[in-house]
Amino acid sequence: MPAPVIYRLTPYGETVLPVVEGVRVWGEAHLERTGGVLAPDTAMSCADMVG
Repeated sequence: MPAPVIYRLTPYGETVLPVVEGVRVWGEAHLERTGGVLAPDTAMSCADMVG
């Protein structure tokens, strides 16, 4: 079994998070506008922990 690896962004890498959050917000608005379906509890914020 391989050892677990934890990845983290550097402080400089974290500067891209507002851009990613903007794309996420746009994507959700696009789904609403086009009638796309977003399953309950699947939306994530850039501030949410993954894993």
